[in-house]
Amino acid sequence: MRYVKGVLLGLFFLGLIMTGISLLMPSSVHSAESVTIYASQPRITSQLHDLRSWPDWFPFSSDTTTPIDFSFVQADGNYQSIEWRAKDAINRLEPVKADTNGLFFRWTRQGESPLVIHFSILPMQEEANSLQWTIHTELKWYPWERFSGIFFDQQVKPSQKKALEKLKTILEKKG
Repeated sequence: MRYVKGVLLGLFFLGLIMTGISLLMPSSVHSAESVTIYASQPRITSQLHDLRSWPDWFPFSSDTTTPIDFSFVQADGNYQSIEWRAKDAINRLEPVKADTNGLFFRWTRQGESPLVIHFSILPMQEEANSLQWTIHTELKWYPWERFSGIFFDQQVKPSQKKALEKLKTILEKKG
């Protein structure tokens, strides 16, 4: 019984130490990627505003057999949000705002912290623009969430890079 008590006490203090270390870690994480696109800024903005075109390039899920349900059609014919099911959870992507800093979208998934997706278009030269895509999320205080934030960039960046290359191909084909 003394050994069990010692083991439980040791695990308790180990948990406290891990929680303390995790609280010193950042509470938000970012992943950023950019690509040079040889297309006009209005055309890039138009492509990003048109949620109907997102399935052609955006990595909604690794499961490509899942149908994507577009919802909330506005009067002008633009989609207000996209919903889809992946891994038994409903995902929703919706525009938040557009301003001089770029375009902002919110990606929500049941049971997870929302992701803020930000696109900014920076002019480089005539008909050449740099499209920067940043994904931002806030982490809860749970130690496993904070420690998983260490790997966020490594998990997201490959899909982000692939999606930007697809978008670049689509935009440069149109011109």
